[in-house]
Amino acid sequence: MKQLAIFCIELILIFALPKITFASNLVITDKIGVFGLPDDAEAQDLGVTWTRVAFPQWKQYLSKPSSFNERFAKLQKTNVIATIRSVNNKDYVVCGQDPDTLLSEANATDKVPAGKSIYDLISCMPKDLVSTEKGSYRDFITQAITSGKGKVDAWQIENEVYSTITRFWLGDARGEFDNFIKLFSLTSQMIRTIDPNTPILAPGITFGHIDYDTIGNPKPTTNAQKESIEIIDKTVRRLFTDACSDFDVIDIHLYYTVESIPGRVAWVQKIMNETGCVKPIWSTEISGPDPFGKQTLSDKEFVQQQADELQPRLQTALDAGLEKIIYFVYQQNSTSLDQGVVKLGLIDDNGKPKPAYAQMQMFTKVSKKSLPLRKIALYGGIGAGTIIFIGAIMLFSRKK
Repeated sequence: MKQLAIFCIELILIFALPKITFASNLVITDKIGVFGLPDDAEAQDLGVTWTRVAFPQWKQYLSKPSSFNERFAKLQKTNVIATIRSVNNKDYVVCGQDPDTLLSEANATDKVPAGKSIYDLISCMPKDLVSTEKGSYRDFITQAITSGKGKVDAWQIENEVYSTITRFWLGDARGEFDNFIKLFSLTSQMIRTIDPNTPILAPGITFGHIDYDTIGNPKPTTNAQKESIEIIDKTVRRLFTDACSDFDVIDIHLYYTVESIPGRVAWVQKIMNETGCVKPIWSTEISGPDPFGKQTLSDKEFVQQQADELQPRLQTALDAGLEKIIYFVYQQNSTSLDQGVVKLGLIDDNGKPKPAYAQMQMFTKVSKKSLPLRKIALYGGIGAGTIIFIGAIMLFSRKK
């Protein structure tokens, strides 16, 4: 009866609409995670098996080494991606440019919380990459990787280092990458020595509001976007060319629109093929609605759209060939440094699940049954859009 019902639905759609295409695959829950999960219980409730944490940071780790074990004590069964960052004060790092001035010139949304310095937030080049004395960068990496060995399932070195608005890494100038390559290669070599069986992720690539066509060609609409594309292209190619052996996985961050995902993945695949640095692609930050554009949605509309597009966003990323996707973020944080992301989160500031929470549960729990997933693409007329079925359950439909 179940198969007959599905057949009838598909038959009706075939005759009712001008064009229908079919695709089949399986949703694999081992591919899905949520950023910032606090414990295994939440991972199990959501049906995910991965999380990413923005830790360890140099200054934070050295001030309280026990914080590492405390952070991972409740993540014994959940796979963890840990992002290493060289955040420290002026005595330990040199930023080249003045961070406050650069952020002001770039019109970044970052605001430094009371009682903190910009040096508590942004990674810069360590002044000394040779010393192994207590408190040095090498000491930090040695201690952190040793502590995390057996607890961390993938290491990541720094975050979003390629963009023109440098929220997470400051070189000597925009697009300057020599120092980063030096730091990246050293850190990778130390990880390979201490924890050789754990994969290393390159820093996440972020794209802003740049559109790409289906074969990965950028389509800039402003001079600022053209400049951003040039810098991202140059720095990504530099990493792929000079440090390909120092990482195992490419990370891309997928905000903006659901429709933008295939073009961005195609661009990365194009750069991989052109440089000969071919790696698996993950996304350790994927979320929406677009948190960095001009928001015209009310809070209520934003929450609803977040829920409506969660499943299409995840499925589109999987269809584009991503091997793992980490949804951003577990809990909303209205005091976040980056004001653009304050509305994102599967639960609100008070811990109450938002509608997107249930959408994640449905997506992962249905897929655990290993039922065939059929994507029916509808073109033309009032029915244009996409309908996704797993078994006899319609997961979502999206108008074009």
